Amino acid sequence: DVIARKLDNLTTGATYWAFADANESVGGKPVNHLWNYGLNTYGWEDTYGGGDQDFNDMTVQLDFTSAYG
Repeated sequence: DVIARKLDNLTTGATYWAFADANESVGGKPVNHLWNYGLNTYGWEDTYGGGDQDFNDMTVQLDFTSAYG
């Protein structure tokens, strides 16, 4: 999950990946479900077709420098 970064929508049973080419296509183009905000912060869209594309359905920040761990 950390390397490929995937999101499972437990309501629909769908899985979305960090790589657009691994997701569904809409209008012949692969759909992006992950946005990189920088500073190890990522936002996900968890619905088919990319949702509303505000990339805030799930937001994760990884902290590799914190003294707390």
